[in-house]
Amino acid sequence: MPAACPLRDGVPHEISAEQSISCGHHTHSFFFFLPTVLLLALYDAGDQPQRGLLFLAGLTAGLAAWTKNEGLLFVIVIGLSRCLVAWREGRGKRLICDLAACGAGLLPVLGVVMLFKTCLVSANHDNLLLNQTWHTALPRVLSPSRYLTIAEGFAINAFRVAKPFAIALPICFLLLGKPSARYRTSVGLPAATGVFCLMLAGYLCVYLITPYDLNWHLQTSFDRLLTQLWPVGLLIFFLCRATPEELLDETQAEGTMNDE
Repeated sequence: MPAACPLRDGVPHEISAEQSISCGHHTHSFFFFLPTVLLLALYDAGDQPQRGLLFLAGLTAGLAAWTKNEGLLFVIVIGLSRCLVAWREGRGKRLICDLAACGAGLLPVLGVVMLFKTCLVSANHDNLLLNQTWHTALPRVLSPSRYLTIAEGFAINAFRVAKPFAIALPICFLLLGKPSARYRTSVGLPAATGVFCLMLAGYLCVYLITPYDLNWHLQTSFDRLLTQLWPVGLLIFFLCRATPEELLDETQAEGTMNDE
């Protein structure tokens, strides 16, 4: 069924269901997932705690949960990543205040999501976890063939998502080939890397216990899930590379040493 869409050139038009779904994926990627990770990275990189950034991060994470179901996984991942970053940086005393600031932005939106799901959505709408028990889920988790199928699906869909960047990324790697001097000392990088890895681990858990046919589930969802994480992956890539300014400063420093 086509869906109503805003005006285009002053004329109302319609979009297909596939186009509407695609818009939802891009909304997750560029308006919620990536901004949330950027806000967390900026907070971690600051000398003084600016908890307004955490409030905004919680708000965007809540909006991700409102947009699609995987946004709920994203909310859980954000909480886990904050705990891991605090443990890594030895900032356990600030953790409660950080989570409170993040929760202040998250909870109002999350409350609306929970109200919507409990009052307006039928019990059979989200049946991924419906009637799941240890007796049904454990054999799937212990099946080696499911891990191989998921790994194969990941490789195929990762290539499909990254294919448009097959030329641009190698050029960037050649131009910015040196690791950043901030690579090992940056406190913003763990925030992005933690969210990226935990989201992939969450996707793995979902596919392991899914009651649907695994091949069908991978074919119909894995590419869009990777598309949502792709901007975060690009952020991690460029955080690990030296900026043009860093390369220029290093070149000038080497020239100065050679002159001496």
